[in-house]
Amino acid sequence: MTKTRVLAVLAGTFLATSLLGAAAMAQQGSGAPASGGARFRSDIALVDVGYIFKNHDRFKQYMADLQRDMEQADAVMKKERDAIKQLQDSLSQYNPGSKEYKDLEERIVAKSADFNARVTLQRKEFLVNEAKIYHMIYQQIQDEVKAFAQENGVLAVLRFNSELPEVTKPDEVARGLNNQVVWHHPNLDITRYILENLKRRAGTTTTGARDPNYRFPR
Repeated sequence: MTKTRVLAVLAGTFLATSLLGAAAMAQQGSGAPASGGARFRSDIALVDVGYIFKNHDRFKQYMADLQRDMEQADAVMKKERDAIKQLQDSLSQYNPGSKEYKDLEERIVAKSADFNARVTLQRKEFLVNEAKIYHMIYQQIQDEVKAFAQENGVLAVLRFNSELPEVTKPDEVARGLNNQVVWHHPNLDITRYILENLKRRAGTTTTGARDPNYRFPR
């Protein structure tokens, strides 16, 4: 199970991606004062969803708990798998065609079928639980972004990737070329503001307050 698979699904779904015109980047919005008395002066804002997922402490804890549950389940399944293998090895003690051989063979087939069915169901359960975690955090991001937009008169929040690709890695270069945002003013990026609000609401910040080093977009 990989995180990249679910992140790939999220990549094309975040908020509105409609273009409101390049001139909006330079316009001063009529947004209401945000927390701290600062004002966000644009109709458009940007947020790096991937960065938030990677740095959201509560999300990382949820995923660590899920990983622990998967490892525990795998340990249990490994014991059952080894037990079935022992039965298979014991077949050599009997002559093929004998009643003992057939009875043991039927037992092995039944146990193997039951084992495989439970493994399939358990994998599905873990995939569903993983998706629920991503969905829950994603909704929290959406709610936080919506609150910011409504408070500051922002008309659209676009998803972008702030991570610079390594030129020696073709996949990262291709990802960078597909980035919808070619250039942006640094002050349009509200990612850290959203992340700090999420951490504060989750009670995972050190002080329970906004990062003092964060400079609110102007």
